[in-house]
Amino acid sequence: MKPKQRKNFYKKYWIIGLVLFSIIFCLSKVSFRSKQISVGGIFNFDFSRLSAFRMVPEYEKTLKEIFISLSVHDRSLEHHESFLDQLPEYTKIFLFLPKSRFPGISRSIKEKPYANRVHYLTYDSKKQIEKDVYLLFRDKENLIKFPVTDNFCFAEPGTLWSQDYFEVMENDGEILLLIPCIHKYFSAEKDSKVLYPDNECLFACEYSGLEVMRVPLLFKGGNIFVDKINGKQVGFIGGDVVKGTLTVSNHLAGSKSAVGKDGIYKILKNILNVDEVVVFRPDKLQPSLMYHLDQAIVFLPDKHVGVAKIIDYPANDPGVNDNIKDAQMFLEEITGILKSRGYTIVDIFLTMDNLRNFKHFINVIPFVDLKTKTRKVFMPIFPDSKKEDKRIIDMNKKVFESLGYEVMEVNTEVNKKKGGIHCMVNVLK
Repeated sequence: MKPKQRKNFYKKYWIIGLVLFSIIFCLSKVSFRSKQISVGGIFNFDFSRLSAFRMVPEYEKTLKEIFISLSVHDRSLEHHESFLDQLPEYTKIFLFLPKSRFPGISRSIKEKPYANRVHYLTYDSKKQIEKDVYLLFRDKENLIKFPVTDNFCFAEPGTLWSQDYFEVMENDGEILLLIPCIHKYFSAEKDSKVLYPDNECLFACEYSGLEVMRVPLLFKGGNIFVDKINGKQVGFIGGDVVKGTLTVSNHLAGSKSAVGKDGIYKILKNILNVDEVVVFRPDKLQPSLMYHLDQAIVFLPDKHVGVAKIIDYPANDPGVNDNIKDAQMFLEEITGILKSRGYTIVDIFLTMDNLRNFKHFINVIPFVDLKTKTRKVFMPIFPDSKKEDKRIIDMNKKVFESLGYEVMEVNTEVNKKKGGIHCMVNVLK
C-alpha cells in the first residue's frame, strides 16, 4: 500500500471509528443517566447547565410545539380530540405513548387534519420488575413498600397527565425538559440506596432532539408556576412539592434527611433559575379537591392572576364538607399572598358541585396566536353541565374576554379522572 493510500485508509477508518464511538456514547449516555439514581447523586446536583435557562410563563407561549401522552390504559385520544381539533395549523404535536398503543392510535388519527403534524415518541412499558417497589402517596409521611408479584410487570405504565411528566425550560429557542427524580414510584434491591425510577421512559424524547435532565425534586407539573413580577423571576410552588421531595430524600438517607425544607427551597430556586421562591401551604397538605395549583390559579399577563372563586360557598354553614372548607381556605391563603405581591386578582367562578366533581374552569391553556398575535385561551366545557354551569361558563368567558382573550371552548369529560385539559397538555414552545 502506497503512503498516500495508507494515509487515506487510516483517515477513512478513523472517521468511521469516531462516528461509531459517538453513536455508542450517545446511546450509553441516555441509558446510563436514566437507569438509576443514588443517594449521593440525587442531592449533589450540578446546577451549572441550568444557569442560562428560564421557565417561560405559559401566557407568553404560542403552542408552536406541544407534548401530550397516553398510558397503557388509554386506547384512544378521546379526551384530547376537542382540543386537538382546534389547535393552530402550525402546532407540532409530540405524542408520547407505549409501543403497544402505537398501531391502534396511529390508525385512529390517520384521517385527522392534524395527523401529519403528529410526531410519535414510543417506549417499552412492559418490563418485569424484580425488585421491591416503593410508592409515594401525597398524604403519607413515608414511602409504602409493595412486594413484587408476577402480575406487576408494567414498570412504566405512563400517564394521561403530560403536565406531570416534566417542567419546560428555555434558552433562546433551545428546550430542556426537567423531569422529577421519580414519577410515582421507584424500585430497589433490599436495603439498597440505588433506585430505579419509573420515568426512565422519558429519555426516549432525546431521540427527537429534546434534551432531558433528571433533577433532585419530586413534583407534578401543574404544581409549579413561574412569573415575572416587579422585575423578579418568581417561582410559585405547591407545598406538596416540598413534602414529596422530603419524603423521598428521607427514604434515601435512611433517616431524616439533611436536605431539609430550606435546602429544598434552595434547590427549587437554582433549578428554576428564579430570584425567589414562594411556596403555598408549606406545612400542610394541599386540598384533596385542589391537589395541584392549576386547579386553583392561572397566571395571566399584566400582573393578573385568575383565582378560583366558589360562588355558592356559605360563610357560616357548619354543614359544608370539610374538603370544600379546606379548598376555600386554600384559595383565601393564595389570594392574600398574591395580593401582597402586587397582583390583581381575577375571579374564575365555580360552584361547590363543580369542585366536588373536579370541574375546574380555571384549568385553562392561555397562549398567543403565532400568526395573528392575538391572545387566546382554551377553556374546559363539561357536556353534563347543569343550568347553573351554563351561567358560570358565560361569566368566565366574559372575564377572559375583558382581558383581551378569545375563548376557545373544549368539550371534555376528563374531570371524571380528576383532572383537566391543562393537566393533559405540556406546552413546549
